[in-house]
Amino acid sequence: MRSCPLSRDLSTAIPIDGRGLDGETGWMDAVEVARGRRGARLLLELALELADPSRPEEHPDLRAPADVLAQRLTASLAAQPAEELPAEAIATALESTVRAAMYWQPPSEEDELGLDPEIRAALQPLVERLASSPAVEWWTQPLDRDGQYEVRWSEGDPLAAGGPRPVSEAVRAWSTRVRAWEERLAGKWSDDPWRAPSSDWWSPPVFAAPASTRSVDVLDGPVALRLVEDGLGWESAQVTRLHPHPEAVVLEITREADWVDLCRRHPLEVTTTRWRVWAETTGREGRWVIPDWASVAHEVDGVHLTVEAYLALAGMTLPVAADSASVIAGWAPDTTYWLTDRIERGDPVRWTRSSPDDDWAPE
Repeated sequence: MRSCPLSRDLSTAIPIDGRGLDGETGWMDAVEVARGRRGARLLLELALELADPSRPEEHPDLRAPADVLAQRLTASLAAQPAEELPAEAIATALESTVRAAMYWQPPSEEDELGLDPEIRAALQPLVERLASSPAVEWWTQPLDRDGQYEVRWSEGDPLAAGGPRPVSEAVRAWSTRVRAWEERLAGKWSDDPWRAPSSDWWSPPVFAAPASTRSVDVLDGPVALRLVEDGLGWESAQVTRLHPHPEAVVLEITREADWVDLCRRHPLEVTTTRWRVWAETTGREGRWVIPDWASVAHEVDGVHLTVEAYLALAGMTLPVAADSASVIAGWAPDTTYWLTDRIERGDPVRWTRSSPDDDWAPE
């Protein structure tokens, strides 16, 4: 993993209304975002969006050598007016960044470009402009308790098809299954973990715990409709308003230390089942852990990952101990996973779009 040449500069942090775990006002730190693989990809996507909003998905500049691309980015950003970044351009870049996330194979060429020192240097002016944009204020805000929406894809969603089941029961079953699968494979593939079959690559209890996001005007609705990792181009979804219990306890993942502490206090070994996929995506070989969500559920009702934390941390190697590390994978930005039954659901509303390039709208 190449280190980031950027130094920490408090001029790239701006206060927002949300509050962190320590109760102090939260800060948008674009330098921390730029250090992350997803954050670096965001800056690259944003630079290309500003230069040419109608660009094809396979932009020809991305096939140029890094030094050539860096020169083009520098010239393009210098030619742009020094005004507030368009909110829609930021939203489009964020959507593209999330859609391109993959944790089960080596990083894409575009992700590697974002981490190239010459590209980073060329994008430095954009880091500073992004930090001062009002459009990113919600990226650091905690859970919006009064506006949570669950998105279930009408086509092929196991949760939607599985019928009602207590969340607490489903989370316990998920933890039991992961532990049993790990123990079974570890006994067979401990001498050669690269050959162990890997069916799971994500960190949260997907398919067991309901997930929700807020609704944002610039995204034209619930965040989860547009910020989708590994999506299948769905054109129909069931959107349900969730109402957390007023006393529901939600843990905020806002920085690396929050995730690492969770893994240390509630470790779940996933070395064998995640070895190959996470070694390929991070370059690290070794012991892997994730939070044991059934154990975490004894402390909190939900866990929320801010957009800023997603951009800074997703897909990165996060050291937990001298011999172990973790990865935040398969957890989309601003998503809260609910680990207990202290939530109520409203009536589902069907949202549709005509094609993957169109806007979502309720029927």
